Amino acid sequence: MTHAYKNNYVFSGVLLIVAVLCVFYGRPVNAEHNCGVSVVIYSEVKASYQSIFDRILNGINKSCGDAPKMLQVDSSISLEDLEKVITDGKYSNVIALSNNIATKLNKLRLTNVTVIAGGFIYNDLSNSALPPGYSLSINPQHYLDVLSSMSPNTKSLYVFYMPGRDEYVLDIFRRHTKKYGLTLIPQMASNLDDFYANAKLLSDIKKGSNDAIFVTRSVLSLSISDTLNYLLKISWNRQLIFFSDLFSGVSRGILFSLFPDYYQYGILLGSALTGKTPERALLLDTYKITINSRTARHLGLVSSINNLGYNALIHE
Repeated sequence: MTHAYKNNYVFSGVLLIVAVLCVFYGRPVNAEHNCGVSVVIYSEVKASYQSIFDRILNGINKSCGDAPKMLQVDSSISLEDLEKVITDGKYSNVIALSNNIATKLNKLRLTNVTVIAGGFIYNDLSNSALPPGYSLSINPQHYLDVLSSMSPNTKSLYVFYMPGRDEYVLDIFRRHTKKYGLTLIPQMASNLDDFYANAKLLSDIKKGSNDAIFVTRSVLSLSISDTLNYLLKISWNRQLIFFSDLFSGVSRGILFSLFPDYYQYGILLGSALTGKTPERALLLDTYKITINSRTARHLGLVSSINNLGYNALIHE
C-alpha cells in the first residue's frame, strides 16, 4: 500500500515553482523498541549535512526508545582500535553511518554484535564487504514508477551513466524498463568529451516525442555548470523529460528527483536492530519527490502530476 503524506503551503517571492511530494511504500515504523546496548558510529559530518544528520539521529532515537550512544571516530581508525571501541563499550548493536566504518566492522566478524550499515550510496553496493543495512540512495526503479505515472506515453529513455560508478543503476533500469514499455538507450560518459559527443545526439530527437533523459549525479558532477546547462537547454527546446538523482538540479530546471525522508530513514535503521535486520545492504524504497512545476507546465504535464493524487508543497 502506498501512503502519501500531504501538505499544501504556498509562499510568495520566486518565479520557480517546486512541488515536493511525499511517497512512502510500506507502513512507516513509529513504535519505540528496545535496541539493547547500542551505539551509532560515524566519521566527520560536514556542516552542510548537519541538519540531515540530526534528522537521521532523531529517527534512530525515536525507533529505539532508549537512545543509542553517539560516537564519532576518525575514518582512518584501525581495525584493532575499532574493535576496542566495541568491546570496551560492550555494545551488542552498532549502526555505522559510514561505508568505510561499516566495512571495517564487518571484517572484524565480532561475535554477538549486530552491525547495520547506513549512510552509504548505491555506488557502495558493489562492495561485497558491506554488512546488511539501508542505503541513502533511492531504488532507481522508483524513478521509472514516477516517470510512468507522469508520462505514460514515453517510450524511449536515454540514460547517461559513468562506467565504473553507475553500473548498478543501469542494471536496474535494464531489468525493469520493459515492464514500463520503455526502450533503454544507454549513453556512456566517463569524461566531458564522452558526454558532449553523446549529448549532441539528443538534438536530433523530434520535438514533442515524449522521450526522457535520466542523467546520474556522477555524470552531471563532471562539471555541473556545463553539463546541467547543456542538457537543460536541449531538453527545454526539444521538450524532453529530464530527470536525475541530483536533487539540487530540480531548482535549476530538472523536472523531478527523489530523495529520502531522513527522519523515517533513521527510524528504519533503528528498527533493523530489533529483529527486522535485512539480509543484505539494500536500496531505499521510501522516498520523497521534488518537482519543478515550471518545467512540468512547459512539458504539459501539470494535469498528469495533479492526477497522481497528492497535494503539493508549493513555493511560488
